[in-house]
Amino acid sequence: MHLQKIKAGIHTIELYAANLKYCETQKVVDHLTDQKAIQLRNSDPYNIDRRMKSSYLIDQGINMRIHQSHKKSNGISFAVNPSTLLSSEYQPLKLFKPTKSNVRELLEQFKEVLDEVQLSHHGKLVVTPEELSLSRMDLTVDLYFSKDVNLASLIRIFRKSKCPRYYKRHELKGEKKHYFSIKTKKACFKVYDKIYELKKFDRCPPERQDQKILRLEITLKREKFLKCFNLKRDDDLYTMLNAGYKQIRYVLYQYLGKMFPACGTHWTYEKAVRKIKWSDLEQTAKEQMLFLVEKTSRGAGLDTAARKWEEAYRVVKKKEFDKMMRMFDKIDVNPITLGAKEGEIPCLRKMLEAVKFPGT
Repeated sequence: MHLQKIKAGIHTIELYAANLKYCETQKVVDHLTDQKAIQLRNSDPYNIDRRMKSSYLIDQGINMRIHQSHKKSNGISFAVNPSTLLSSEYQPLKLFKPTKSNVRELLEQFKEVLDEVQLSHHGKLVVTPEELSLSRMDLTVDLYFSKDVNLASLIRIFRKSKCPRYYKRHELKGEKKHYFSIKTKKACFKVYDKIYELKKFDRCPPERQDQKILRLEITLKREKFLKCFNLKRDDDLYTMLNAGYKQIRYVLYQYLGKMFPACGTHWTYEKAVRKIKWSDLEQTAKEQMLFLVEKTSRGAGLDTAARKWEEAYRVVKKKEFDKMMRMFDKIDVNPITLGAKEGEIPCLRKMLEAVKFPGT
């Protein structure tokens, strides 16, 4: 396995126009309806309070969601791929690296966007780009591997990892080999085969067809990134995006550290068992390590295996699990194992620590 290069940046941001009047959102809805570019997601029985979505601006890298209500505030969210919007053509793999200049250009472009969707009154914008709030940012790392790498094996390793506290596993039906995520209401960590995704939607450039790119994507919603990066609510867009971009490595390592508490090599189940049995560790430690390897292999992941281990061996202190992980490290074995026909895969956290990380 060879990690050829790493690219890091921001893939998507979400800008939100809040506190709009019902009539202002209705004007946008009417325009999108005329363009046959709007879909109803859900509504009340009278179709007054409703949520809609639109891909009208998809060629500019923008997806829209509209919330309309008589009783509550109205709003429109714009999920934006900055690289696509700035280059005026689809950029599936180019990641955004914020500078004062390109963020200023982004806001200028957005004046035209707001005008195009009719979020204006008598030629004057209802809301300026500067007044839009940043409600989400996707911190993204693309790992370019050599052609011999089986990305499905790497994604399986993530699926079997230790799900952090408060997070829940999430999978897409039928996409088990290509996608996996963990999420809370405020954050989401996704890992997926980027080229497979592009091919699925017929958007993969011909020159990229044979590449192996594993995308690690960390979505942080507003409350989460404000707290993580010590930002103020009234900070401007550049300040927020730049803070996120500079912390990509730190945030990624935080997730990897929680998901992969051991940094030994991923062996096949049979080889991991042999290496544990043949080690010079105490017999009681070997027994517990074999228990963890078996339960991780057969169960949902390392976190569920850890809970079963705590119950079976009446473990009270949480630090005992960390001690057990250090024993795995001592003999270069990871409790997350591979299928019978696979070779060996080094710990991804350890692999990334050993290479130069761009831009951060």
